[in-house]
Amino acid sequence: MNYVAKRKGISRSLKLYQAEQQVPDLLVIRKDIEDGKPETLNLLRTSQEILSAIKSFRNQNHYQFTLERASCDEFFLELTADVRNYLQQRRSSNDDLLNLNDLGNNTHLEGRRQRVQGKSILHKLRNVKGNVEYTNETMLVIGATIMEGLRRFILSNPNTRNLSSSCGIGANKLLAKLAVSAHKPSGVTILPDYGLPRFCRQIKIQSIPKLQGQMGQMVLKRAQRYFNKEYITMKDLHNLRKEQLFRCLQCGPVFAGQIFQIVHGICSEPVIAKDRTQTVSDSRKINTEIKSRVFVKDSPAVNEIITDAANSLCKKLILDNHWNNRVPSTISVKIQFKKDIPCIGFIIEDFNFREPRTIISNIERKLTEKVAQVNGNPFLTRFELKVAF
Repeated sequence: MNYVAKRKGISRSLKLYQAEQQVPDLLVIRKDIEDGKPETLNLLRTSQEILSAIKSFRNQNHYQFTLERASCDEFFLELTADVRNYLQQRRSSNDDLLNLNDLGNNTHLEGRRQRVQGKSILHKLRNVKGNVEYTNETMLVIGATIMEGLRRFILSNPNTRNLSSSCGIGANKLLAKLAVSAHKPSGVTILPDYGLPRFCRQIKIQSIPKLQGQMGQMVLKRAQRYFNKEYITMKDLHNLRKEQLFRCLQCGPVFAGQIFQIVHGICSEPVIAKDRTQTVSDSRKINTEIKSRVFVKDSPAVNEIITDAANSLCKKLILDNHWNNRVPSTISVKIQFKKDIPCIGFIIEDFNFREPRTIISNIERKLTEKVAQVNGNPFLTRFELKVAF
């Protein structure tokens, strides 16, 4: 899904026919399919190449930043030490803290009243004598120059050439996460804490980190009732005092306090050195339309799902073993039905991750035991295999 489609309101939650109804001139391109999912293994390989490029950039420039891999296409970098080193080096050489060549044209500073872009950021930072002073705002901008260098490095790296990347710069992980989506593709967005009240006017509730999924839906519905309007943004919640937020969300003080911190950009979660994912998984969302339903006691249809998922998981585990030199010991299996029926879950241990058949036979054997305890013959909504390291 490209950015043009997103601007027209297309989201991943929509089914294809719904997207085509919403945007009649939508162009659908069908990609290669691997085990029921488009280019899954290519995505993992590309993610590993990006990780290698970030590490090469760190080593070549003698940076010290902590790198945390949040997902296959998202990374957090703790730049504080490198920004301080940058300041110290510029001061000792009597150079300007920043110059016009340090900032990209697609770098944005989200200010209190307006957004400043590109080289205009430098003019904003200069004092009456024309010098850039040491401030928290300057530190964020220096962080942006480092990230602009990384963005260009990824573009020019032979293994990641032509891959666009967006960067968000903030005083904590939450502000950086909010900023990163603002100017995609290829934008670098600086979000100081004082710029959040203006910036958050454009952020939907469901787009707020930590408020996605069911929790975000609950917050949105209660906020819609409280404000008596359909369209709610982060700004609406940001304007409420803590006691007002308590009444708006109709919840306890602890939960209201957590939401209050989120909508005010308060986050103390540190960046943790982690360059590999903690889990490897494969899941199947099962079509629940009447003609396509898969019932749990329909062995051939269920076994086909198990086989597809196990084959895909093994390919991912083989790649993970090559990159990270680790061997899985257990696989958790989870089968979900409609909301009023408890899910089935169990662990398998005796398997060879290079041989899908050993996983398939284990799952089929244990599933037969579990299905015997299920009342009726409910249809599946989701099937998931997960390995935790």
